[in-house]
Amino acid sequence: MELSEMLATKPKDYLKNGFFDADDEFYEGINGEHSLGMAYRLREEKLTAAQLESIVDKLEAILNLQDSSIDEHPEIEIDGASKKGAQQIAASSEVTSAAALTELFAAAEPWTHNWKGFAAFTVHLRRILSQLALLTNLPPE
Repeated sequence: MELSEMLATKPKDYLKNGFFDADDEFYEGINGEHSLGMAYRLREEKLTAAQLESIVDKLEAILNLQDSSIDEHPEIEIDGASKKGAQQIAASSEVTSAAALTELFAAAEPWTHNWKGFAAFTVHLRRILSQLALLTNLPPE
């Protein structure tokens, strides 16, 4: 893919049907070309890997506070306190300072009402983070 195609990546397009296909697998490309496109966008917006890691760590901390029942029943709806914590992260200046992240949080929101979707979102963000870290260590194009 060309850089211009990567920079045209839109979360509302690739997440329009959520994270999972009919076979309960991540849609093809979500944690490949789409996460790479988002990493390119974030690099263009000057978001650092450390900044994204801080956001991902906060979301993962919400997951880590849950008991093991979410592993056995990931379709359980997210509790009010956890949902409020995630909303606060989404509204934070860390997220809103980057248009690409704001778009991503908005596009993912309909799919993150249960723990399965929430975990999928954090996996996707972690993948974007790893790609952003690689991109920031490459020489400029």
